[in-house]
Amino acid sequence: MPLPAPRATLPLLASVVAMVLCTGFTATLLPLAAGDATAAAAIASAHFAGALAGAPAAGRVIARLGVPRAALLFALTIALGTAGLAASDGVPAWMALRFAAGVAASGYFVLVESRLNDLADAATRGRLMAAYLVAYYAAQAVGTSMAGFAGPAGMAWLVVVVPLPLLAALPVLGAAALPARVGARTPWARLLARAPAAYASSLCGGLLLGAFYGLGPLYAAAVGGGASASGPFMAAAMLGGVVALGPVGRGADQGHRERWLTAALAATAGATVVLALAPAGDLLALCMGGVLLGASAFTLYPLASGCVNDAVRADERLGANSLLLLLNAAGASVGPVLAGWAMTHLGTGRFLLPAAMACIVASAAVVGTRPMPELRASGSA
Repeated sequence: MPLPAPRATLPLLASVVAMVLCTGFTATLLPLAAGDATAAAAIASAHFAGALAGAPAAGRVIARLGVPRAALLFALTIALGTAGLAASDGVPAWMALRFAAGVAASGYFVLVESRLNDLADAATRGRLMAAYLVAYYAAQAVGTSMAGFAGPAGMAWLVVVVPLPLLAALPVLGAAALPARVGARTPWARLLARAPAAYASSLCGGLLLGAFYGLGPLYAAAVGGGASASGPFMAAAMLGGVVALGPVGRGADQGHRERWLTAALAATAGATVVLALAPAGDLLALCMGGVLLGASAFTLYPLASGCVNDAVRADERLGANSLLLLLNAAGASVGPVLAGWAMTHLGTGRFLLPAAMACIVASAAVVGTRPMPELRASGSA
């Protein structure tokens, strides 16, 4: 899969791998170390709250400090927060450190996604975002596995991953002009007007994946015949996503990215129906449904990102990607709550129904939206 400007994009993808190895390891190790569901949920929620707080502020921080200093600030915050987790004890301290790391991680991903989209154009954006997410999910899988190996008593292993955020910052520190032409803050209303249906799709992707990560293991255990079914189901969904990202990205780059987004939204809703109808005790059917869900749902964010970045000017890119991540994170924070309500009142298999309904509404909105031309120059209308 040829990528645009490989000398610039490959170091950024390596940066993503280094960062996600650290964050994935930490996010998985802490619940094991906490040893209590309530404490683990509180720690995870603190990190999510930090991500929500960081996304809208990222553009202003980058514009004020400049890219190199902002990148170093984000990396140092994550590295010091990770070291602090190993040196401290108690849920309140861990929550505070995870909140700070969530703010910084949100800023880092806004920065990297903006730079990747700045390097791409309408003919390469889908492939580049696909490569970005493949690197992300692969590193997340490795980081999670490392945490499982370390186990509940492995907090001391956090010092091993502390240098990774600093290594992740190096490709960004070397690009003083990244991203190009940071302008004055664009009002969110104007950004939303550029690609409203694509922003709605990012929200839907967050709703779906938040519900999937939060309650997918419980669904799989109930339908698959025990807790041992959760691992294969979650892995099957991730495998489906990784396999689909490349072909979908290439197809979207051929033109009509909005049609691909519409199809992905409809396919995601369809996959939730397959899961709702999965026969109890049939692990193969359960995993096949997981593959279908992953192949559709995991493509929503990169397709929405492509539509948004095709429709904004270069100097609006930081703000646009901040808003995109904010809506995705907001959806992910609400998704488990809605899925829990649906699981309780509508049945275990229908836990994704609220997210599926949102996807159907968003697909209709995308169909009814006139595609906007890609805006290249900072002075474009």
